[in-house]
Amino acid sequence: MSDIRLKKITVEPLQSPLIIQRGDVNITSTTASTSVLNGALVVNGGTSINTTYDASSSTSGGALTIAGGAGIMKNVFIGKDLYLDSSNGIIQVGGLSENRLFLDTVSNKNFYISPDGVNKSFDLTDVNLKINITTVSTSSTGGALTVVGGVGIKCTENVTDGSNGGALTVAGGVAIGRDLNVSGQVFLGSPNSSNNGLTIRYTGTDQILLSNSSQLIPASINMSGNNLVVGNNSDIEFRTSSGNIKFSNESSLTMISIHSNNTEFIQPVYISNTTNSLNKSTGSFIINGGQTITTTVESTSVTSGGSFTTLGGMAIGKRTFTGDSVGIEIVNTDKRNKLVLYQEALDLSETNRFTGLGNTVGSLTYQVTNYTDSHIFYSGDGSSSNEVFRIKGNKDVVFIGKNQSYTVLGGGVNSNALSYQSNNSDSSIDDE
Repeated sequence: MSDIRLKKITVEPLQSPLIIQRGDVNITSTTASTSVLNGALVVNGGTSINTTYDASSSTSGGALTIAGGAGIMKNVFIGKDLYLDSSNGIIQVGGLSENRLFLDTVSNKNFYISPDGVNKSFDLTDVNLKINITTVSTSSTGGALTVVGGVGIKCTENVTDGSNGGALTVAGGVAIGRDLNVSGQVFLGSPNSSNNGLTIRYTGTDQILLSNSSQLIPASINMSGNNLVVGNNSDIEFRTSSGNIKFSNESSLTMISIHSNNTEFIQPVYISNTTNSLNKSTGSFIINGGQTITTTVESTSVTSGGSFTTLGGMAIGKRTFTGDSVGIEIVNTDKRNKLVLYQEALDLSETNRFTGLGNTVGSLTYQVTNYTDSHIFYSGDGSSSNEVFRIKGNKDVVFIGKNQSYTVLGGGVNSNALSYQSNNSDSSIDDE
C-alpha cells in the first residue's frame, strides 16, 4: 500500500479516541522542543503509556526512551528505581548561590548538600568529608553531627600533638558520658599554655584506680575533703631516674627533698605523735642508725639547747662524749643529786641513798650510798689503778703512801684529839 499523507487529523471532543490498532507510529519531525509550545509532538493534555516494560539502561527505556534532554516543569513521581548510568553524569538541585544538592562526575569526585542553597553543609570528596555546621554540642542529642549508634574509625595513624590527632582531631572540648578505654598512651595539656592538663571532678568514690600486672586494682587516688588520699594494698613507692623527689607547699617552698643517698628536710619537722620512749622500740621517733647534727649554735639554757632541746627525760645506753662544758641544773644552788652515778632502785629523785655529785647552797657535794661506802681517789699508771686517798663513810680518812697507808682517826688522848694509825707494821711517821 502506498503512503497516505494527511495534513491534519482532528478528533472531536467527547468522541472516541484515535486508535492505531497495529504497527508503530514514527514522528520524523526533527523540531526541537524549546518550550511547551513547540516540538515534533505537542500534547496539550496528559500522556499515558500503559506498557509495563522496565528500563534496563539509558538507551533502553522500556516504556519511554529519550535520546535528548527532557524538561519537566512540575512534580515527578517515580514508582521504582532511578538510575544515572553514566560515569560523567551529574545530579544537581538548584539553589541560590550553591546547588542544594550536587553529585559530580567520577573524575571530579565531589558530592555536597546545601540545604539553604548558599552554604555547603555537607561536602564530600574521595579524601575528605566536611560538615560545615557550627551548632555546638550541648548534649548527646545536639550538635553538628548526632550519631545514635556507635562510631568506628579504622585508621591506625598515631597522634603527634593536640592539633594532629592521626585518626581523630577535635579542636574543641569533648564530653563522654560513659567509660573511656585507651589502649595507648594519653597525652594531656597543651605545652606552655598555662592551662590545667587534667582536672578530675569529685565523684564520691575512687577518682583514679590503678591496676597491676594481674589486672587487679589495688591502688586508688582520691580526695577526702581538701586532702589528697593515695591508697594501695602494698607499698607506695616514689622513684626518679635522675634528680630529686621534692615535696613543696602552696607557695612552692620546698619542704622535703629526697636525694639519691639521703632525704633532706628543708623546713622544720613537727612530729605530733605523743608516744613515750619506754625502750629502744617505742616512741614517736625511732632511728635505727646514727644521728648527726651539724649546727654549732651553743646551748644557753635547758629550754634553749641550740642544736637539741628536750623538755622531757633522756636515756643514753652507750658512752657519751662532749666537746665542751656540761651544765646540770646550774641555776639550782641546792640539789644534792644533780649527777647520780649509782642508785640501786634506779630512782633519780632519791636524795640520800645514791652515789653522785651535787651542791648544797653553793658547796660541792660528794655522796655515797651507804655508811659503809667510801670516797676513793685513784691514780693510774697505764696498766693498773692505785688508790691514793680514801674517805670512809664512817668519817675516817685513809692516806696511801708508796708502800704504806695511814688512817686519820678522830680521838686519841681525848675526844678532841686527832690520831694517825698505820695500816702497815713497818710504817712510821717522821716529824721532820
